[in-house]
This record gives sequence, C-alpha cells and structure tokens, in this order.
Amino acid sequence: MYLYKRNINLNSWNEMICPKQFLHEVRKYTTLITGVPDSALKGLSDYLEHQDIVEHVKVPNEGIALSYSAGFYMATKKPGLIYLQNSGFGNIVNPLTSLVDELVYSIPCVILVGWRGYKGTKDEPQHRKMGLVTQKLVDALGYHSFELNSSSDWEQVLNDSFDLAISSKSPVFLLAKPKLFDQIKVQSEQNVHLEPRESVLSKLYDNLGDHTIVSTTGKSSRELYEVNSNRKSDIFYSVGSMGHASSISLALSRYLTQKITCIDGDGAFLMHMGFLAMVKDHQIENFNHIIINNCLHESVGNQATLYKNLDVINCAKASGYKNVISLNCEKGTLDKVISHVKDILSQTGPNLIELNVGVKTRADLSRPKETPVENLAKFMNNII
Repeated sequence: MYLYKRNINLNSWNEMICPKQFLHEVRKYTTLITGVPDSALKGLSDYLEHQDIVEHVKVPNEGIALSYSAGFYMATKKPGLIYLQNSGFGNIVNPLTSLVDELVYSIPCVILVGWRGYKGTKDEPQHRKMGLVTQKLVDALGYHSFELNSSSDWEQVLNDSFDLAISSKSPVFLLAKPKLFDQIKVQSEQNVHLEPRESVLSKLYDNLGDHTIVSTTGKSSRELYEVNSNRKSDIFYSVGSMGHASSISLALSRYLTQKITCIDGDGAFLMHMGFLAMVKDHQIENFNHIIINNCLHESVGNQATLYKNLDVINCAKASGYKNVISLNCEKGTLDKVISHVKDILSQTGPNLIELNVGVKTRADLSRPKETPVENLAKFMNNII
C-alpha cells in the first residue's frame, strides 16, 4: 500500500470562516462531528483531519453518519453535527424521516450541507438538479433550515441552529454556500514507488478493447475520458451517483453478452457494499470489477477513506467472485501488473481486481465536453 502524508499550515486563514474557530463554537454544543467529505466544505473537511477540538468519526456514507449521530445522542444526550454534500442528501432521507424525525424518536442534530449548484449557479451536470431543489427538499420534509453564506453572521447562525435543534428535539439544516471555509495549505505526497491512477488507467485501457466499460464518479472518469479521446464509444462515464457504478455494471452484464468491466474507486466501493451480496446471487460470468484504490476521497480534497480497514480480497471471495487478485502498481512493474490483470480478465467471472495506486493528479485534467445525455445516447447506440 502507499504511504500518504499531508503538510498543513494552520496560520493561513483569511476573512472567510476559520474552521478552527467554527469547531470551537460547535464544541459548545457537541463533541461529535461525522460525515462524508465535500469539496464545497473543503476547508472544514481538511481541518477535521488535523484537530482535537471535537471527535471526528469517518463513515462510508451519509445515512450512516446520521444514524451514528442518533446513537451518540442516546448515549450522551448531546446532538451531533453531520456534514455532507447535497448530492448525498438522498442517503439520509430514510434515517432522517424514520429515525430522528420528531414524529418518530425525536432526536436533535444539526446537518451541515455543502450546497453544490448553489441557487442555480453554474456547476457540474450531476450537481445542477440538486442545487435547484436543495432548499425545496428540506422545506418539503418539514425541517427548519438556516443559510450560511458570505453575508451571514456565522457564529449566530450556528448557535441558532443548535439552539433550535435542542429545543425542538429535531434535525435542523445548515445550508452552506460553497467555499465559505478558509482553505488550509495542503501538500499531498505519494509513495514514489507507486504509479498514479492515470498511468494505470492508460495501460489498463489498452487491454479493454473488447470490454464495455463503466467508470465511477470523480477523477477516474475524467482521466479515462482523456485516455479514451473519443476512440471507444462503449464507455459509460458515471459522473454522478457515487457508489453505484458497480450496480450499473452488474445490470449491464446480466442483460448483455459482451464483457462488462466496472472501473471503481475505494470511496465509491465503500459507500454501498451491500452490492456485494448481489454478486453471489447473480454469478454473472461476463462481469469484471476493478477497484482502483488510493485510499482517498480525492475529488473532494484528498481526505482519507476507511478502505484501509477492509480486507477486500476476502470479502470478494466470500461474496462469490470466482477470481480475485490484489496488485500494487509499483513503478517499473506496470507491464507485469497488466499481465496479471489480463490473466484474470480472460477467466470466467465474476472477477475482482484491486489495483493499489499512488496519489497524483494533473491540475489541468479536463472534464467531458459532451452532456450526460449525449454521452448516454452514444453509449447505448454502441452496446445494443
């Protein structure tokens, strides 16, 4: 596995919200903050990795964060602070409405939401819809909310949020305009012995010519898009729906005869591991699952995932994958690594390959020029 470290400068604050001060205010009401990292809350997400003001509990998905906060309240009588991107709103709806709601167990908490696509501002396609309806969804579910923006008295807004959550014994939302939290200077370093993901994807791509590919959300799809350069039309870039590229791939494998390969990420894989139970149930011979692992939520700021705690190989074997292998993409060994990959891909599936890669992404990495609808039409026209 790679070695990853971050060098930070905690004296680099400007006039935005200082995460350190923010957490000291939070500490007046709770000792727990838990959630899933978000680029809109990046300054706060980064600082959480390097502070001891409150307890920070990492979780695989947003629903778990809310449920964990509920257990924390039961044990301490204190509300938790949950943080997430509005794209993850759907993952909290069930525990929100059937667990913590005042009509059920009436458990207080404050839910800090990074508002991607803020009030219809320009954003990536996968954030536009949620940006438009974030406030409407909170209102429709009947929850109180406060907006945190550049003109807010953030200390007062934060205090009002907790006061209302505690007095009403109900969840309260704190909707934050993107990039309100001051950034800390972060220098990411990768183990020089591991190849970066883009180099691995490039080599991998050259050996998937007869495979239909589904790539996960984030930088994996962006890198694959550049590697492909519109040469291959049967690639589905799953720019949204984090954690679900594997399910899309499994369905394609069931209803199509060609080889289907999912290029997944460690954070996405963790989000919905219940998917593994379907693999044994389906036992689809043309399904291949490749997890490209750098143990990071890279697209939202390089915060560490919990993937390192998981024995993926034994999980995969227990879940019905017939051929399973884990490979470190050491520099100078990519040809050998790809040889092992080709061997697994030539066998009857379902197959799982874990590729452990380094941490390095180009600053000028582009995004798909076509719209998602155009990409889907192109994909479907070439697979059916």
